[in-house]
Amino acid sequence: MRKDIIRNVLAGGCLLLALLSGGCSLPKAERTARQFLKAYYVDLDFDRALELSTEDSHQGIYYKKNMTSLSPYAKDEVPELNVLEVIIDPDDGNYAYCAYELNGYPRMLPLQKHDGKWLVDTDSDAIEGMGSSSMTGVSEIGFASAASSETLPTTGPGQRAREAREREATGRK
Repeated sequence: MRKDIIRNVLAGGCLLLALLSGGCSLPKAERTARQFLKAYYVDLDFDRALELSTEDSHQGIYYKKNMTSLSPYAKDEVPELNVLEVIIDPDDGNYAYCAYELNGYPRMLPLQKHDGKWLVDTDSDAIEGMGSSSMTGVSEIGFASAASSETLPTTGPGQRAREAREREATGRK
């Protein structure tokens, strides 16, 4: 009886350790991406967007905040936002990207793990470009191997992200 209790406690501990050691990383990266995109595009809550991003991203967020403050109608325009998929770099689990569509246009959002916490990680020029119709080059920032078409599976996970990248490259919706 005592051996069964010890065995069950050890099995439960191993399961818990496996979950904590990375099994939950994708949901955390996806949650960060969704929270950032909602704050940045929908709520125009730039203070929240700053909390969810690296320092390298802050200049672009401040730019958007200043530009938005000049428009009295900024809050009236609610964009159509659709998160397609979040993929963690298979070569380096500290980098990920989020494929999403904004008003029907495909986009990429890079993320990086800092001190165990996922943050949006892009330079200010790329974030400033998030309001435009093109984000060419953003997918290469920080996660080149994960963003390349060669590393994404041809079916299943990654397919929608690849299609979004291909549409972005050709300028189609």
